[in-house]
Amino acid sequence: MREFAGMCWLKKFGRELVLIGLGGVALSGLFACREPNAIQKETRFIMGTVCTIQIPGPPAVARRAMAGRRAVREAVEKAFARLEECDQKFSVFIPSSPVCRFNQQGIPIDDPEIVALIAQACEVSRLSQGAFDITVYPLVELWGFYSGKPRRPAPEEIAAARGKIGWQHLVITNGQVTKKNAAVQIDLGAIAKGYAVDAAMQVLLQNGIHDALIEAGGDIFALGQRNQKPWKIGIRHPRQPGLLDTLEVSDRAIATSGDYEQFFIADGARYHHIFDPRTGYPATNLMSVTVIGANATLADAWSTALFVLGLEKGMKLVEEGAVRAEVLMLTSQGRALSSPGLKTIPGP
Repeated sequence: MREFAGMCWLKKFGRELVLIGLGGVALSGLFACREPNAIQKETRFIMGTVCTIQIPGPPAVARRAMAGRRAVREAVEKAFARLEECDQKFSVFIPSSPVCRFNQQGIPIDDPEIVALIAQACEVSRLSQGAFDITVYPLVELWGFYSGKPRRPAPEEIAAARGKIGWQHLVITNGQVTKKNAAVQIDLGAIAKGYAVDAAMQVLLQNGIHDALIEAGGDIFALGQRNQKPWKIGIRHPRQPGLLDTLEVSDRAIATSGDYEQFFIADGARYHHIFDPRTGYPATNLMSVTVIGANATLADAWSTALFVLGLEKGMKLVEEGAVRAEVLMLTSQGRALSSPGLKTIPGP
């Protein structure tokens, strides 16, 4: 673990960086660079968040590589269709989704794609000793983040909700997910957006697109390059204008979890939507966690898990190899620390 020198750079140059260094567009927890030669860039609202796909390069390149702009357009449409398909499968709000039927009616989940994703989520739960838990749905609902009317529940309400939580209550056998406790409900929001990004990326590859930027609510996959150079991704600072840092990445996923997207203030305290399943309260000690890894699915899940674990326990897992990714953490005191292998773009 190393303390991140970029903090001092940010204080001095952060505002200029947004305008000069990146010319960035704010996309949830991250900033994706504007591409002056982009031949295709489209944004849609899917999975309750903003999703963007950007294909870089002058039109002549696309014409030589894959018969022109129309082929690019078709590939992008197919990628968005895949994102929509993931929304239909994983949503807790769409009545026909297997997840919603599992929650409300106790109907076992037998869709192989969902079963496999739940298995991945349970493995992160095991490695993080319960810091990550997809059965946290009752807590998020209790605190009012689903209704748009957040509140601080009474301690006895939180204790009752905790009785409905526990990834160990999920049973995966014979290609099905069932539950030991009928009150258990799952929420795949902390892993499904990353999975959807990976799925959309695979669609682009299958349709001849090897350079693209896919973003969904703070989860990004930087596929290939941007005009023969790595993609530049800026990490938003949770409290200050501008960026915490910028990264150069190719064929890597980036996911950020922070306390600044959904929160409310009560009696001078900040309460946000990232809960510690073991306490029933929002996790403390960190402002944000960014994970850079080989796929967006696990980057998404681990950004939440590490946020809950906190600096020392989280970095220990990274250094021990349980988390196969690089990490940047910002503490509640404003200290930025990163894993040893993280490479960033130095300040001016």
